[in-house]
Amino acid sequence: MKEQILTNEAIREFLLGRVSEEERHRIELIFLTDPALKERILVAEQQLVDDYLDGSLSDNDRKNFLLQYSQTTAQKEELGIAQFTQELLAKRAAESRELVVPARSFWRRLATPRFLVPIAVAAVLVIVLGVFWLKWQTTKQQHLAIEQEMAQLNTPESIKQTTPRVVLELAPITSRSIGPQSELVRRPDLGVVELKLRLIQTEATRYNAKLERVDDSESLSVNSLQINNNHTIQLRVPARVLVKGLYKLTLTGMTADGTTSSVQEYQFTVREE
Repeated sequence: MKEQILTNEAIREFLLGRVSEEERHRIELIFLTDPALKERILVAEQQLVDDYLDGSLSDNDRKNFLLQYSQTTAQKEELGIAQFTQELLAKRAAESRELVVPARSFWRRLATPRFLVPIAVAAVLVIVLGVFWLKWQTTKQQHLAIEQEMAQLNTPESIKQTTPRVVLELAPITSRSIGPQSELVRRPDLGVVELKLRLIQTEATRYNAKLERVDDSESLSVNSLQINNNHTIQLRVPARVLVKGLYKLTLTGMTADGTTSSVQEYQFTVREE
């Protein structure tokens, strides 16, 4: 699928989850490699959120939107805060337009509702920003806790002592050849998933890994991964952090003197059982 024939309507259908699994994989793959398409999808996603908040979505579109964007507690909180802020600002703006106050002294004007409206809006915005800040702090702490857990899972001692129930073997993606996507079926009983990464021969003595979902701005990192005798890297990830979607894993090789020797990329998809 070329970027130029991916219409705005097709992007909207993709965001609403109304495309086939094959079509979703194709768009997600282009999302990884085409910055222009990525920007179009992000803009369309913001417009979709605005349409939801404005109440301009059809009943069917609203139903599909909620299925896609209110699956987790964090998504529900973000939508709720955005909706609350939009409604409050609209109400205050309407009140400000309706009020007409004759000229008077500064101190008397300070006590009028017209002057108090911007102050009230500012106060509420401070509260909303405070909620976002607390949420960001909580999310940051959770993110750090997950990275610490992954670091512990990937120590040489931990890898020797435990055997994961699921092992997904991945080969590097090259510019010449992009094969079928490896797929992980996520089940409730999965504890830890091992990604076995095949390496291209380099001078690296250790590797740093960064795992990210293509439609998410956050990533998880694990450093100083060791090379196995069969020239692979074992990367273990808590299954609970892998949600439905396309994932990109970047493996950066480091030499003994701390310089970068190579960068290899891998992809896989996660789907629910």
